[in-house]
Amino acid sequence: MTREMYKLRDGPIDWWFCNDEHALEWLDYRHSTPVIADMLQKLPKDRHLNGLTIDEWVSNELSQGVDKCAANPPSPV
Repeated sequence: MTREMYKLRDGPIDWWFCNDEHALEWLDYRHSTPVIADMLQKLPKDRHLNGLTIDEWVSNELSQGVDKCAANPPSPV
């Protein structure tokens, strides 16, 4: 089964998403995570991604952030 995707243009980059919720989540996370925001502000020639695409790198950073949050849950108030 093939999903229909749509393109979201964000500056000079085209991102492809299957639904609005996923697009909004992606845009929110990539701008609210300082390490990711810093990397996205660099010129492509200045990014050291260890052979990954920018999509793969951002995905890895987000999953590491989730792992860190799971390892350090917030303390009860």
